[in-house]
Amino acid sequence: MTTFEQAIDSLAINRPIAHRNSTYRNVELQIKDALIKEAISYPGKTTKGEFIYTKIWGSGDYSVQFGKYGKEYYNKGPKFNKNDMAPTIFHNDKVCDYDASFRAVFRLLEHLKNIGDKESLLILGCIFVRNAFLVDHVYDGKNYRYVIPKDALKYLQEHVKEHAGIPIEVFLMYIDAIAWQEDVKYITRGKKQTEDVGRKNNMLTYARFAACLLGRSSYAEMLNKYSMGVSALPKNEITKAFPELKTSY
Repeated sequence: MTTFEQAIDSLAINRPIAHRNSTYRNVELQIKDALIKEAISYPGKTTKGEFIYTKIWGSGDYSVQFGKYGKEYYNKGPKFNKNDMAPTIFHNDKVCDYDASFRAVFRLLEHLKNIGDKESLLILGCIFVRNAFLVDHVYDGKNYRYVIPKDALKYLQEHVKEHAGIPIEVFLMYIDAIAWQEDVKYITRGKKQTEDVGRKNNMLTYARFAACLLGRSSYAEMLNKYSMGVSALPKNEITKAFPELKTSY
């Protein structure tokens, strides 16, 4: 069994992550750029409802794949996204019908709060912050890939196990793929690499809700911002909300 202490220790960053002028910010942008360029290069079918799938992760009977083209490829006007993809979970080579919304993540976090598992809730909050800044995206010799810290993952596999019938590791890989797709979307629509949209907004919104459930952030402030679609944990509040990360702004 993996202890909570081992799990949380594996999530300590021990360096600044958010400051715009830091060396680590440049590394983050390098990884983000490489991921976007890789995804844009994937092939796709232009017939609506048909996809070419590219596998980005797999373990056992499960895989996460990008299908091109996603629904925004067929939109007209300002919502057109020529690089849109459909992040998809496969089980035994069949597509899983699974919720891709913020609600799916919020439900998991709320469930952990309701059953009193604040340890798993805290671990997930830390994982989301790390993902927002691409701390765990590792170069495998060809591409950058998301690698969840081993002890944190083991703890979640032992205590959370699954969400809505999907193993917790698959779930985390899936929402990473959604965040990746969000970065691709905003760059396609003309946003700059340095703008804190896409992945960062998604992951820090998840983290903010976790912090609220833990009593470390304000529901009122989160809901005020969420009326605009996302409510990212402000970067200058990360240290207060998740001191276990051992990072600074």
